[in-house]
Amino acid sequence: MNTKIQQLITLIIRAISTAELLIVGGTSLAVYPAAGLIDYFTGDNLVLINKSKTDRDEQAQLVIHVAIGEVLGAVGLAFD
Repeated sequence: MNTKIQQLITLIIRAISTAELLIVGGTSLAVYPAAGLIDYFTGDNLVLINKSKTDRDEQAQLVIHVAIGEVLGAVGLAFD
């Protein structure tokens, strides 16, 4: 693997592992290695936004089964 990519992945893992809140949206969490990054999260607040159920829904404190675009659109409207 390219050194720059390895460095980037290391930074991503560090950010995820120290976060208090992780919002994951628009993914089934089934495609690896990216899906495995959620395993590094040790914070208290996991939010999953996806149209359909994922294998990680039970781990989350908040699950929203709506398309990510609709959720972000609604959030954007709330701040207009």
